[in-house]
Amino acid sequence: MATVNGSAPGEEPGRKGLHHDLQTKHSLNAEQIEACFGPVILLPVWAGHINKIPNNGQSNVSVNSPLLWKPLLEVLETQQGVAGVCLNLSGGVRLPDPDTGDIYRLVGIDVDKVTGPIELLEQLNTYTEISPSGRGGRAFCLVSEEWARQYKDNAKIELPNCDHAEIYLGSGARQLTITFEVQGISKPIRVLDDDALDVLAPLLKPADPVRHDSAPPITGGTPVDLDQYKLKPEHTKLIAGAGQPEINRSAVVHSLLIHLSEQGVSREDALATMLHEPALWQFTLDHRHDDETKAAKFAEEEVERAYRRSMKGQLEKVIEQYKPPNLIGPIAKTGAPQSDPPFRHKPLSQILADIKPPEWLIEGVLPKGFLIALLGHPNAGKTLVQLDLALRVALGLPLGKRRVVRTRVYYIAAENPEEVKWRIQLWCQENKIDPVQLDDWFVFIDEPVLFNDPMKMEKQRQEWDDLPPGLVVVDTFIANSPCEDENKASDVMTWFGNVRDYLIRPYGSAVMVLHHPPKGDDDLFNWRGSGAAAGTLDGIWAVVNRNGTVTLMQGKRRGPPFDDLHWKYQTKEIKGMQDSLGNPITSVIAKPSATTGAEVAEILICMAIENGLTSYRDIGDFAGIGKTTVGETYLPAMKKSGRGRSRLVGERGGKLYLTEAGKNLAAEGMLAGVHDFRGIVEKMQSKGG
Repeated sequence: MATVNGSAPGEEPGRKGLHHDLQTKHSLNAEQIEACFGPVILLPVWAGHINKIPNNGQSNVSVNSPLLWKPLLEVLETQQGVAGVCLNLSGGVRLPDPDTGDIYRLVGIDVDKVTGPIELLEQLNTYTEISPSGRGGRAFCLVSEEWARQYKDNAKIELPNCDHAEIYLGSGARQLTITFEVQGISKPIRVLDDDALDVLAPLLKPADPVRHDSAPPITGGTPVDLDQYKLKPEHTKLIAGAGQPEINRSAVVHSLLIHLSEQGVSREDALATMLHEPALWQFTLDHRHDDETKAAKFAEEEVERAYRRSMKGQLEKVIEQYKPPNLIGPIAKTGAPQSDPPFRHKPLSQILADIKPPEWLIEGVLPKGFLIALLGHPNAGKTLVQLDLALRVALGLPLGKRRVVRTRVYYIAAENPEEVKWRIQLWCQENKIDPVQLDDWFVFIDEPVLFNDPMKMEKQRQEWDDLPPGLVVVDTFIANSPCEDENKASDVMTWFGNVRDYLIRPYGSAVMVLHHPPKGDDDLFNWRGSGAAAGTLDGIWAVVNRNGTVTLMQGKRRGPPFDDLHWKYQTKEIKGMQDSLGNPITSVIAKPSATTGAEVAEILICMAIENGLTSYRDIGDFAGIGKTTVGETYLPAMKKSGRGRSRLVGERGGKLYLTEAGKNLAAEGMLAGVHDFRGIVEKMQSKGG
């Protein structure tokens, strides 16, 4: 490699490589980046530094949240104002060779405060670039996975002509900021030959020794010697037989399995260890009432759950998701040039044959296995709508003309359980349902279910094993995650990941989570808190209460769309119920309405005109639609008649008025239960409308 020097003439010392626009300031163009990095650019191991000038590789981009990382192209295209990108080596970046099937590990080398040629980098003959500070260098190469397992990261290397150096294989959590700025001719990332490996090996630390017992393999695995894995104090207590209250065994077992995963123990060996280690086997027996068959199955589930949550498991998941066809040529190898292998892909006929049609709980609206957010401002009707949907699913009652498949519902009413009970009572009354019909089908939980608490979730999961859920309603996200930060991406991602692990994957449940959009935000489909939530959801729905008509709308979706659904908001007395002073108890209910969204809007427009509102803005505010939609969509149609439809609105001297049909429609709206329109009209008129 050419010498990596300090700042160029005329530049401020230490500021070379501080780019504000990657697309115009890269020394490498897009074709050169593709040629140098090869398949690495397609893996989801990249992240951007938002509104930050990279200078030392440190960043607010998490090295422990691989589900937030993306392929390079997505980072460059979607993150505006990116001052630099980072490549995450955490847990190891692995690439398959399409010709041989061999796996290669990406190695990152960081040299700092360079004063002259770095012989190591010249010997490796691989991609090398200038670091963000302009005073160091970064190099990347590939080694076989088998070779990489013999070593671990070393952050304390002394080399001639630099202050210090670091080499990263991914045994720990680490990311390196990439500048794509090179000196001289750029070289591709290469697979090291034996000579280069002999140069690199002495600079790395040997991996921790792993010793396997000679016991016969169980389900393809062999128990490991836990003493070789630097256990934490709580792990040691667990193996010694400690239990409550000294330790939380469920949480510590989960932690131990994640620890083994991060140390390179396979799932099969971890499972064999669970079945052979006395304290771990006793743990599984205790959780399955000494039934050995169920205990073995439980151990397998515990291993799989922990490995999915581990860094290694998350990386395997996202790398498999983005596993690319060989579109940009083979991995470069030192020695003879390589020819492009044939294009490999899954046949379209097989892809189409694997398509699975949706399994509906509510026909055309809610499928099994979906994670849905239901958003709405306070008093919009979220709980009312969700209760109506949930109770219909628990009973198999149709929603209008839509068929509903009966399945067990768990309703987690952690926010205001007493009020929800009154609403359920009123719903049963108004729909002439004996609550006994719901006993085995609607499970009411009046305390938070904390998906990030392993001990509490283990208890809850035992109930779900006995009574599998088909639909789970979480009312609300905040009430069921009181210890989490809704603005912290890692907390939100972990919470939703656990929802999938505990409910959707094992049972195929549909899950609906109630939450709020940001205060004052007109975008009803905008999740309040970390934007990472939107990326984890299969759908985002929103409800709005337009003067007593509650409308459910579909925003983000995976699957077919559906038209807006409508309910009438009503206040009713609960028969036979009185408070301590003998007064009747009232509650609220939402009754499904066959009225379409356009019909609701026309009713509200007629009511607005009848009550003196004249400007398109005020009419739109009253009806809950934009002024442009009022003037360009609805009023032109309402001024016409034909096809069995009467004219509703006329105009004289620039002033709108209602026809007889329009007045009748406004009156029907008021009689149909459109509530509190008078206060809205007075508010509009007070503005001078």
